[in-house]
Amino acid sequence: MKDGVHAEIMLDYLFGSGVIIGAGYYFVSYNLQPAFGDETISNVQPQAALGYVFDLGKVRPYAQIRGTIVRLRLEGHKETTPPDEEGENTSEQRWGTGATLMLGTEFTPWRVLTFDLAGWYGAFTTQELDLSASGGGVIDEGRAWGVQLGIKWQPSP
Repeated sequence: MKDGVHAEIMLDYLFGSGVIIGAGYYFVSYNLQPAFGDETISNVQPQAALGYVFDLGKVRPYAQIRGTIVRLRLEGHKETTPPDEEGENTSEQRWGTGATLMLGTEFTPWRVLTFDLAGWYGAFTTQELDLSASGGGVIDEGRAWGVQLGIKWQPSP
């Protein structure tokens, strides 16, 4: 899987001691082309974060560990399995858990605006998602890494 579209919404609270806690959502849509036609896999992850910020003035390195609930859903799937006894379509989505380590640095040129540069590595496990109807295999785990640039607004106290 490659060529994904990613988005993240995160709310963080920084304690005076440097400890940071947060919660949010991570969204991604992976393109399966050309091997699987027009299909994509969407991944929605509610997440909780715990970390530490080293306050060095206008430059603030940090480390965060994030725990996630993972939902994989095959979009555009033409052949689905029949519903189970409860009427649920068992081919549509799979649930699991994951964890991510993020290391980054915040640059604060102004008091209320911060630029954030970070790198991360994460892994997840889910229930099996069968792509054999489209000529693929089974997905039940995954790993990903990335680099991100963000802008944070920090209202004055």
